[in-house]
Formats: sequence, C-alpha cells, structure tokens
Amino acid sequence: MSNLVKQIDRIEDIKELFVTEYVSFVKPAGKPPIQTPIRTIHKNNDYMIWRAEIESELDCLPQSYFVDDIRKNFKKIDTGFSEEREFDKLCAKLQVLKNRILSAGSTIVQDEESKYQELELNQHILHALVNIQKTKLYYGKSEDDINDGVRNALDMIYEVKDQTRQGESESGKRSGELDILLCKNSMPWAVVEALKLTSMDKYNLDKHINKAIMKYDPVGCKNAYILIYAMAPNFNSLWFDIMEYLKEYKFPFEIVTGIEEIRGDYSESKRGDICLNRNGEMVKLHIIAINLR
Repeated sequence: MSNLVKQIDRIEDIKELFVTEYVSFVKPAGKPPIQTPIRTIHKNNDYMIWRAEIESELDCLPQSYFVDDIRKNFKKIDTGFSEEREFDKLCAKLQVLKNRILSAGSTIVQDEESKYQELELNQHILHALVNIQKTKLYYGKSEDDINDGVRNALDMIYEVKDQTRQGESESGKRSGELDILLCKNSMPWAVVEALKLTSMDKYNLDKHINKAIMKYDPVGCKNAYILIYAMAPNFNSLWFDIMEYLKEYKFPFEIVTGIEEIRGDYSESKRGDICLNRNGEMVKLHIIAINLR
C-alpha cells in the first residue's frame, strides 16, 4: 500500500496538468461558433500513467463499493465533461482511502502474514457455508445442526471448539457460550456467532453482535464472524435491511471503517465487513449471510 499512498500524495502535482481547451457547443445561425473554455486532463500522458498506477494498486484491495466509486470517477473524467469537478471528487475519495491506510498502518492494521491468514480464514468459512448450501439436508434444520456442519468443515483445518464457555453471559451471572471458537496454538483466534433469520430481527442481530465482540470475547480476538442463515422469502431484501441497520449501528468501540459490502463470486451469499478500534488494535467484524430457503 506504500505505493498507493505515494501516488495519492502526487495529487497536487497531477492537478497542475489540467489545460484549458476551447470547444464549440453552440453555433448560432450565420455567426461563428461560440467557443467555450473547459479544463481537461484525460488526454495527458503523465495523468494516464498516474491513473494506471493507482488502478493497479486498487486491484490489490478487497473489492467494495468505495473502491468501485473511485474507478467510476476515473471513467467520468474520460468523458471530457466537467473533468475538474470529477477530479475533485476523485481526490476527496483518494484522500479518505489514504487516511484509512495510514490509520491502519500506524496503529491497527495487521501485518502481511496475519492479513493473509485473515483472507484465508474468510475463504475457508465461505467454503464451509457454500457446502451447507449445497447440502439440502440442512434446509429447515435448527441453528445448532447447521453450526455442526460449519464446525465439521472448519475442524479439518483449524483448532475448533463449539459451545465454548468464556466471557460473560447476557445475565452476567455465568460464562457465555460461544457458538464456535477458532484457536491457533491453543489460543483464541476468531469468534463465530450464528443465527437464523426468516425476516429482519434487530433484537436478535444486536444480541449476537454484542456476544461476538463484547460479552463472549474478553480477550479481543482480531476477527469475529456473524453467520446469518437466511430463510426469508426475499434474500436480497433481507440483506438490504441488514446493511441499512448496520450503517447506523452504535458499536461499543470506535468505528474505523463502517460497514462495507464485499463482493463475492456467488449471488446467494453476501458479506459485509466493519473495522473497529478496540483499545488501539483493529478488530474486524465480518457479517456473512447465506440463502437457505
């Protein structure tokens, strides 16, 4: 990401590449065309190289609507209309992206090894969920039965404990029971909480989020997962409601990056990620929903 930050820091120099061109939009009858000055940059070779460098770096980032918007801004500049205005919008988004990178790099972003492990873990959990979808035996089953299927798939790769007692229960009188706890070298590594939803249920979703990142995780694992077994008549509508709810959700920790939808390979599974600052360390909450109707 250092090259991306370096390229973003060149914004002011790139802005100097704008030139004024005169274009005829109107030609009155019997009179010379009216020359309108416009500021343009998209044909400049140095700009095109700068753009290519940034787009190459964007390919290394997890794909999200925010990254897609940056790409769209570049394409709008190509049209030749309102290039300065679109460039300003682009620069604002690139500055936000830079701030996220620097904030993560200075205090809370994981090193390359742990980042790789997180990406690998995401893939293994998604693979376990896809296998659940492919097996009709799980359709209509209880949450515990589906959790067993997920646990069995992950147990072949990780140290997996289910219904693990740790943290504090909702009553505060005894230890809580996690659905699944993934361990590395016998130490807690990732928390997994799961729930079935036939429709939007803010209370139930809130309860599981609270379990995953607070009550049932006293040590502060870097990754927490909420698995949603969706059995709603309209999967897409349910996911939209979940995303809208999480945009306004009051988390117990500072939000580093709000909910971002992560595009995947399948239409019947959805994922959104949220980064939180828990005592100066980044913890990431992954919300993954699969359609089981």
